[in-house]
Amino acid sequence: MAQPLSYLTIAIVICCVAYYIWLHLQFVREHEEAMEAGQRLQLTLSQIKPHFLYNSLTTISELCDEDPQTAKLAVDKFANYLRGNMNSIDQTSAIPFQQELEHTQSYLEIEQLRFMDALQVRYDTETTNFRIPALTLEPLVENAVRHGVRGNDDGRGTVTISTRDMGDIVQVVIEDDGPGFDPNALPDDGKAHVGIANVRERLASVCGGTLEIHSVPRKGTEAIITLPKEEVV
Repeated sequence: MAQPLSYLTIAIVICCVAYYIWLHLQFVREHEEAMEAGQRLQLTLSQIKPHFLYNSLTTISELCDEDPQTAKLAVDKFANYLRGNMNSIDQTSAIPFQQELEHTQSYLEIEQLRFMDALQVRYDTETTNFRIPALTLEPLVENAVRHGVRGNDDGRGTVTISTRDMGDIVQVVIEDDGPGFDPNALPDDGKAHVGIANVRERLASVCGGTLEIHSVPRKGTEAIITLPKEEVV
């Protein structure tokens, strides 16, 4: 004759079932959060990618009227950018900083073809041995050119890109000598604000990094990316 189940046995079975259900819910929740994080990263990348392409093509279009030979050179540079770097644009993980710097240099070379010596660029890269989310440097440099240098009365100025190894952190600094602005004020068109928000989200999501903007009216703007060393090597 079968022995009746004891209250202890029933309690153990119920606890095991409850624990299994809890583990299953935890797995589902973590899976959903991972999918949502990936979707957010893809969304921010899709917002910035057309922005970069549009600005580059606009520059080339303007050169077609002003200087067809220079426009041809710009098309060649833009084609090289697309062939060599298009895959990295879609990366949702960190990429080598040198690769992101090359993205940025492609943009700057096209802009310098248009503005000639009105746009000066300086590099002071103390270190390049770290990783950074794709398309985080370029949007900030683009802001420095379009809202900084081009915002000067004479449309002339300098953008400086530097890196600093500070022990447990790495910093990337983008400076311009433009008119500056109130960092708490939203730009007129809001586009620069959206770009900065996207950069901040990717830095935080991909490698726990941060972005600070320091600007003083009539004294220029400084954007500082800070990356934890253990996350970026």
